[in-house]
Amino acid sequence: MDVDLLSNRVLGLALEVHKTLGPGLLESAYAECLAHELRQNGYYTECQKPLPIIYKDIRLEHGYRIDLLVENQLVLELKTVEAFTDVHFAQILTYLRLGNYPLGLLINFHTKTLKEGIKRLSIQTQELAFDFAVLCDFFVQLSETKMKKLFKFILNTIPRPVLIRLSYVVRPVLAFALKGSKFTDPIDGRSFRSFLPYGYGHQRSNVLSPSTLSLERHRLLWLYLKNETDFFTVPHKVLHFAPEQAFYKLFRGMKNLDYTTTDLFSPLADVKADICNLPFEDNSYDVILCNHVLEHIPDDTKAMQELYRVLKPGGMGIFQIPQDLSRETTFEDDSITDPKERARIFGQYDHVRVYGRDYFDKLRSIGFRVVEEEYTKKIAPQDVERFCLAKGEIIPVCFKG
Repeated sequence: MDVDLLSNRVLGLALEVHKTLGPGLLESAYAECLAHELRQNGYYTECQKPLPIIYKDIRLEHGYRIDLLVENQLVLELKTVEAFTDVHFAQILTYLRLGNYPLGLLINFHTKTLKEGIKRLSIQTQELAFDFAVLCDFFVQLSETKMKKLFKFILNTIPRPVLIRLSYVVRPVLAFALKGSKFTDPIDGRSFRSFLPYGYGHQRSNVLSPSTLSLERHRLLWLYLKNETDFFTVPHKVLHFAPEQAFYKLFRGMKNLDYTTTDLFSPLADVKADICNLPFEDNSYDVILCNHVLEHIPDDTKAMQELYRVLKPGGMGIFQIPQDLSRETTFEDDSITDPKERARIFGQYDHVRVYGRDYFDKLRSIGFRVVEEEYTKKIAPQDVERFCLAKGEIIPVCFKG
């Protein structure tokens, strides 16, 4: 019988025992009653099954005994305790490893409802726990300099779509390893002793949130949308280019949003599309988010025209870009194609320009009404530091009509 199906049926019988007897008895009483139910239902059940240690040709009897072994594959360990401890988990994992059993159930009958006292464990659980602990320890031990080198290597070596997929595995490890109270990500409210470095060329310290993988610009945009707009409360039809992981699941789950994502390469895109030739009708969207995209596009004028075309009259677009505010005019040179040269001149291997302050006027020339929102001025200085925001960053808030 499939062990998962078996475990579900066994849990049903355990629930019956708990419902009949309630909490407060000895482990041995629950074990005997559950064994009776299992046998009555046709399941081969062994009680206090001896579990020797086999070392080469030596059989060592060390007194290990499984409470109940069902169909020679499902290990049951029964407890009557206030709460499980690491010792309980280690015990059943040891039984699984020594007996090469696929699955174990740790059941605590000292609970008001039995479903609160059930844990499923497997050898894979042990392996994942070990890997998680090793990874956490690895990141804790890294110095800031080594952390910067590691992240720079990863960003410049692994393709972006692969990075997005890998980040779902690494993110909980990073969040656990760096937990603390000094800095807070306003997107999920979690706090850390430090944020992570980030940058394809020059590495900025303390900018990447371990939990949401948000950067300064993401957290600033979140605060702006939350505090200054009706984005979270009123129905909106939203088009989101190159959706950021920090926002993707949150926006997807918001019931007030009719939410569509688009990109040429992102695995998170609903619609694969070229921003210079969008497959959407005119005046389709209430809100368009297109952040850190235009610096990648050779013909950014055409891209801006397409953004204007599909935005509804009265609609809002936010088109953040990496911007050198000390530069009056944008610098671009189509002859620069070498990735290393682009990284040196434009700041990243796949950028094709460095935007200056004239970026806002270019948006206006397309037809947008542009508000240059220096939003950190509206945030308390201590929160700018606590949220790790980039002081002076400007959000280009664009309206049609």
